[in-house]
Amino acid sequence: MFKTSLLAAAAVLTAGSASAQEWNGFYVGGNISSTSGESAADVATGGQWASEATALRTGFQNLMSTSLDPEGTGFGIQAGYNWQVTDHIVLGAEVGYSQLQADDDRVLPQTATSYGPLPTYAPVNRIEADGQFNVRGSIGYDFSPVLVYATAGYSNADATATTEVLSSNGYSKAGEASDWVGGFSYGVGAAVRLGGPWSARLEYSHTEYDDLTYTTAYRTGSTFVSPAYTETVTQSLELDSWQVGVNFHF
Repeated sequence: MFKTSLLAAAAVLTAGSASAQEWNGFYVGGNISSTSGESAADVATGGQWASEATALRTGFQNLMSTSLDPEGTGFGIQAGYNWQVTDHIVLGAEVGYSQLQADDDRVLPQTATSYGPLPTYAPVNRIEADGQFNVRGSIGYDFSPVLVYATAGYSNADATATTEVLSSNGYSKAGEASDWVGGFSYGVGAAVRLGGPWSARLEYSHTEYDDLTYTTAYRTGSTFVSPAYTETVTQSLELDSWQVGVNFHF
């Protein structure tokens, strides 16, 4: 629904566009966005888990590992400079900050593994992607007054991944990683001059970020803490964003 609204807004803005204007120069602006993506949590066991049956280890790892689908709506700001190198070719450079507000979680009750009816485990997996900085370049073709362009650059997102587990026999662990993860970003878009110093744009971008890797630790109240059972979680993250923005050109 939100993506449909973005497309409708872009169509209205395009319909009301003014006569052709050059794109050369500085600009600043703001945007609203809709973000969705995928995040896979891959859990590997170590330590005292080696003493357990292979079927139990495999069943536990499969139960704890999962794929999440973070999504959310957000907003941001951007600033950049365009070079109109010919009548039709426009090069650009831009920096921006966005609040993605994309997240998802998986919370299960006590659940049996493929190993057997006992023990059961209650896994929790979460992923959040909040603030994001990006630096990028673009190349576009000016159809006057519409500019169609492709863009590529580097993005850095504030991501938090969490894993928890409580077993039927009181085995209680939790782990979390919160860090700025970087990744290559690319996309396409279209912008239209509205007359005067204003323009509007509709844009799609895809970003694949570095993994978050962390280990779990025993929580207070766990029925045992020794010998040490260890779980290492590797969390991937990739996001697709649709954005509608307006810019003021100097």
